[in-house]
Amino acid sequence: DWSSDVCSSDLGKVQEILEENWQKTVDTESGNVAKVVIKVSNRGSFSYKIVSLSYNNEFNTKLKEFLKMMESVEFPKYDKGTLFEMQVEFKDIKE
Repeated sequence: DWSSDVCSSDLGKVQEILEENWQKTVDTESGNVAKVVIKVSNRGSFSYKIVSLSYNNEFNTKLKEFLKMMESVEFPKYDKGTLFEMQVEFKDIKE
């Protein structure tokens, strides 16, 4: 599961892409949380900056691989400027 500080229809598609792909990853253990600043450009290119990681190495490795993979995914082009940023929390919740 993951959540974002920004709630806007512009970002809906970006959130959808991230959420859909994050759900495909294998959960490590509940309680692992990392904060990441996500950036999408007016060309649709994705970049990120990790703000904080969890204390779980397996989770952190999975997150880094996930973010790297997202760099090759095409995101909707941001049309209200050159770049937008939002902070996203990535979490593992084991059922």
